[in-house]
Amino acid sequence: MKNYVAWLVPILTMSIFLALVVVMARLRKKKRFFQKQKENIDEILATSPNGYFYFLRRPKQEVCSRRLSVLLGIYESHAHFDDVLKKLSVTSQKELKKAADALCEKGLPFLLEVSDITESLRLTVVGQRAAQVDGSAVADVLWFQNLSDGLPDVEKIQRQLGALTARDELFMNALDNLPFAFWLRNFDLTLAFCNRAYLRQVGVADRREVLEKNMEIPYEAKDKMGGKILAICAKSSGEIKKERAVLNTDGHPRLFEFTEVPLGLDRPSDERYSLGFALDVQREENIRQALDTYLMGQHQVLSGLSAGVILFDANGYLQFYNKAFCTIWHLEDEWLFTKPSYAGILDRLREKRLLPEEANFLQYKHNKLEEFSTLTQMDEQFLYLPDGRILRKVMTPYPLGGVIMIFEDVTDRVSLERSFNEQIEIQKALINHMPEGIIVFNGLGRLKLYNSAYVKMFLADENFLAGEPLLMDVLESQRDALAQSEDVWHLLKQKILLAFEQETDQVKLTFTDKRRGMLTVGHLPDGGLLLTYKKTRDTDGGHLTNRRKKVK
Repeated sequence: MKNYVAWLVPILTMSIFLALVVVMARLRKKKRFFQKQKENIDEILATSPNGYFYFLRRPKQEVCSRRLSVLLGIYESHAHFDDVLKKLSVTSQKELKKAADALCEKGLPFLLEVSDITESLRLTVVGQRAAQVDGSAVADVLWFQNLSDGLPDVEKIQRQLGALTARDELFMNALDNLPFAFWLRNFDLTLAFCNRAYLRQVGVADRREVLEKNMEIPYEAKDKMGGKILAICAKSSGEIKKERAVLNTDGHPRLFEFTEVPLGLDRPSDERYSLGFALDVQREENIRQALDTYLMGQHQVLSGLSAGVILFDANGYLQFYNKAFCTIWHLEDEWLFTKPSYAGILDRLREKRLLPEEANFLQYKHNKLEEFSTLTQMDEQFLYLPDGRILRKVMTPYPLGGVIMIFEDVTDRVSLERSFNEQIEIQKALINHMPEGIIVFNGLGRLKLYNSAYVKMFLADENFLAGEPLLMDVLESQRDALAQSEDVWHLLKQKILLAFEQETDQVKLTFTDKRRGMLTVGHLPDGGLLLTYKKTRDTDGGHLTNRRKKVK
C-alpha cells in the first residue's frame, strides 16, 4: 500500500503540473487574443475624426488618443487626464473636471463645450459610460469634437449671408428711390416688385395691395398694346420692347416711354421673367419738336441762298441740299433726292468733267474722303474748274453731326479783284515816278499807299509804313523832319489837323534843313485823305526871285 501511494504521488504531481501548464498556455493565448482585440479597437478608434479619452475600470488605466494629443498639443507618450486639463482654460478645467467626476462616480453622461488656454480652440466634449450586457461598467469615455474645424465655414457663410442681405437691401433701396417707375414681373406676368414711383403712378400707397392685385399703370398706347401685352411681346421675342403713351401727371398730360426687358433668355419664353420702367420723355419730345422747327427754318433759309449748300451726315450720306447747289454743279434734283454718298457725288462730278483735273483720281478721291472724316474745324479752299469757273468751297463740322459744305461762284469777284489789283499796281507805279511825296489813308485812318518820294523826303522807315500805321502815328514820324522844338511841332500839328477838317487846304512847311515845302490835303470819296508834300530848296525866297528874273 505504501508503495502504491509513493508511486501515485509523483504521478498526481506531474498531472497537476501539466494541467497548470496547459491552463497557463490557454490563459496566455487568451490574453494575447484580448490584447490583439484591444489593439485593433484602439486602431479603429484612432481613425475617428474626434479625439477621445477614457478611464478603464479593470485594470484601472487612463488612455488618451493620438488625435486628442495632437489637438491639444500634448507630447507625453502616456498622457493622463490632468495633462488634458492643463491645456484648457481655467473655466473649462473646472467644468470638465466636475462633469468627468460625476461620470466616473455616478455614471452621469454630459455634453459640454470647452476651449483651450488661448480661446482659439473650441471643443465639444461628450461624456458616456461603456458597459457590458449585464450593466457592469467597462470604461468611462470622453469624446472631443473640434468645433474650430467648421467655424470658418460657418462664419464665412454668415458673412456671405450678411453681405447678400445688405446688397439686397441696397438694391431694393436704390430701385425704390429711382425717379421713374420701375417694376419686376414673374414668369406669369404678375408683379413681383414695384418702386415708390410706380405707386405714385397707380395712385395707391400700399405696395402689398398693388402687388396682390397686380395693378398696372393705366395707359393706352397708339398701337393699343398696354403693359402686359408689351411684356408678352418682349418675352416671346426675347428682345427689348418699347412704346410711348400719354399719362396724366399732377393733372397735366405728359409723354412717357414704357420699356419691357426680358430676363432669362436661356429659358423657354413662358418661363422668362421681365423688368420694366417708364421714363418721362416730355422734355425730350419738346426739344425734338423745337429742333425740328429750327431745322425746318434753317433749311428754308439755306434754300434761299445764292451759294450752293450741301449737308452730309456722319456716315457721309447726303441729308440736305439747295437749288443753288444743283445749279452750280449741274446735278439732277431727282438723283440728289436719293441721298447719295459723298464718294458717289465725287464720281458723278468726275463723269461730268466738273472737278479739277487730277492725274490720279483715286488718290484724289481718297484724300477728299479722308479730309471729310477727319475734319475738326472750318476749312476754305478754291476750286479751279475745267470750264474756267472759280468756286470758293467752305467745309465745316455740323453741330448735329456730319459736315456742311458751301460752294460760291467767285469767278466774277476774282476777275474784279484781279483788275483792281492791276489798277493799284499801275497807280503805285505812277505815283512812284512823281516828284511830290504822296501818302493815302483810308476811311479808317490807316495808311494804304505811299511813294518813294515821300520815303526820301522824310527818310521814313518802309517797314513801319508797310504795317499800315494810323494817321496820327504817321504824323508823329514826321516830327524830326519838320520841327526842332516841342512848341514848334505842337503849333504845326494843330495847323495840319485843322487842314484835315477842311474840304481842301494847304499848310506851309519848313523842314529842319531850312528847306521849305507845302502840304496839300485832299479828301477822297470813301472818307480817306490824300496828302501831297512839295518841297523846294529855296531857304528865303531868293531862289524863286532869281528864277523869275531869268524868265524875264
